[in-house]
Amino acid sequence: KLRLIGIYQSLHASDRCWELFRDLGIKHIQVDSCTYFVLPILLEGGLYQQALVIANETLKFHNSTLAGTSEFVSRALEHGTWSKADEFLRFQRTRMNHSLALLESKGITMDCAPLISES
Repeated sequence: KLRLIGIYQSLHASDRCWELFRDLGIKHIQVDSCTYFVLPILLEGGLYQQALVIANETLKFHNSTLAGTSEFVSRALEHGTWSKADEFLRFQRTRMNHSLALLESKGITMDCAPLISES
């Protein structure tokens, strides 16, 4: 399916690329790592609503991870495993907070939201 997305991209068939991407069933951490190849296709094809869907999924994933991290840190501290608490915090600070997909999603939200008319 990824190759098909590339083929349809070369044919400028953004709608078909979007359909194939949705059929992949990408979830959770994959959202952060697999959106890089479809977002430019959607933006070039004028599919701003679909680009916002992906950006929102990425933002939701990062928000839930942040909430989950604080919960895991609290549990680790309750059980006295300081090293695990530090590991969770370090992962959040060094990996999740520096995600390029998160940055791109914030930018797409700022750029595309005004282009979408609410009906």
